Amino acid sequence: MKGKQYAATSDGMSRVYHYEVTGGARVDYRFNAEYVTAPGEDKHRVVQIISIDLGSH
Repeated sequence: MKGKQYAATSDGMSRVYHYEVTGGARVDYRFNAEYVTAPGEDKHRVVQIISIDLGSH
């Protein structure tokens, strides 16, 4: 995974991570351990799924 589209974002989301699922699937995701929806709101852990590939690679 090359390119800046996989780098961390300015809103605090991590770089894109790649996870191999048993059976040959692949999930690409980002996370943010302290995501806030609006100023003054509570912080929450968030995972953002970028893609799910069910084919072989």
